[in-house]
Amino acid sequence: MGLLDGLKEKFEALLGRGSEAGPVGAAFAAEAADAAIVEQVLDPAFLKARLEDVKAGGTGKVPKEKYEEMFAELDRAQASPAVGANPSQGGQAYLPRSPEVSMLQSTITDCITSRVEQLFEPMPPGHHSFGEFLLRETEVFRKFGPCDAGWAETVISQGIADLEGKSGFLDGKAPDVGIANDARLVVVGDWGTGLPAARAVGKEMTAKVAEAKKAGREVHVLHLGDVYYSGWKEEYKARFMPYWPVRSADEGVGSWALNGNHDMYSGGKGYFGYLLKDPRFAGHRGSSYFCLQNSHWQLLGLDSAYIDSDLAGSQGEWVAGKQRGSARKTMLLSHHQPFSDFVEVHPRLLEKLQPAFDVRPVDAWLWGHEHLCCEYGPNPESYLRFGSCIGHGGVPVLLDYEGSGSGERKHYPLTWRATNAETRDEHRWQMFGYAVLDFDGPGIDVAYYDQQGGPAVNTARIE
Repeated sequence: MGLLDGLKEKFEALLGRGSEAGPVGAAFAAEAADAAIVEQVLDPAFLKARLEDVKAGGTGKVPKEKYEEMFAELDRAQASPAVGANPSQGGQAYLPRSPEVSMLQSTITDCITSRVEQLFEPMPPGHHSFGEFLLRETEVFRKFGPCDAGWAETVISQGIADLEGKSGFLDGKAPDVGIANDARLVVVGDWGTGLPAARAVGKEMTAKVAEAKKAGREVHVLHLGDVYYSGWKEEYKARFMPYWPVRSADEGVGSWALNGNHDMYSGGKGYFGYLLKDPRFAGHRGSSYFCLQNSHWQLLGLDSAYIDSDLAGSQGEWVAGKQRGSARKTMLLSHHQPFSDFVEVHPRLLEKLQPAFDVRPVDAWLWGHEHLCCEYGPNPESYLRFGSCIGHGGVPVLLDYEGSGSGERKHYPLTWRATNAETRDEHRWQMFGYAVLDFDGPGIDVAYYDQQGGPAVNTARIE
């Protein structure tokens, strides 16, 4: 259901309620304003029309060449059979790799949701027609409600400036944090949408944290990156922090978050300047990469987004040093994937890690970025023994998704892919989910769960 349909349905429910319309409308306004993603903002055609509004009503704060790049990106997206706002338009939610278009999505969403409360002001006596109501509603799409084109252009231009003056990268100060030999690690990726099903995943993760604590087990929670659309501080505050399974730094539960490409679309301001400053994430000590280690394992959390699909600073040398300096088994954790059966992968990440691979193969690697969950067959590459994508935390994906991109791709054997689905409008949508890693001396038991709770949908053992 689109935003217009939802508002119309709620309006019709309010008709005839007289004085009750105000309180009921206000309650719905709060609910709607808290909505994470507006369907139309996932539609490239809608975005292009709004961008034309911004350009026509702006004052030239966004350079002409940036407008041209954004329009070209939206034209490509419209031509793609893989993306759209709903299945009839192409299937997968449109979450662009363009920072500027992601900023446009953030700006429009903020404008629409900030207008909802005004839309539900009580109608004067005798003015209960949906037509009159719609006059106010459509103002959201014509002028972004209280956010006119000039304001929207200012926000986008500031975002571009943030990209050019992005937050500083703290290098060479990655913390080494000891964890128990029987610790539990709860892992979720691409979760920062705030959608109802993503919130359900948050509740299920919270239950797994409580379960571990009740058993006297040390527990940590890890996000593999991406708060949508652009990693604004406001997006963290609305879509991530309220549903994070760790409510307070006093709980004694570790919180860890990798940097993702969407987190960097604000220049990393929300990630570095807000998330890593939260007391729950104090273990990072301001660093976007880190090491968790026990007697048997070293888990190396990498920042593959400060430079997209690459490793900023001395991370490559750091991983190689960890490989040389310890006999512990090594697990890499990153937002971007080292390889994929679904999309083309840029080689820079692997090039930076080649010195580490020259020391010895990596025992395991978990990543997000792709909005699916799968486990690859044993030894999918010479440098890796176990690999799994856990990127299905919060972004809607149709289960007929078979990947995208041009050119030849190497295909990898899958031992499992998450296929639990909800059927809506005759389309099968992948359920959101997460994974639980229970350390057991030199081995790790991995269990994958979905938003509905219940037993694991798949299990694996990493030796």
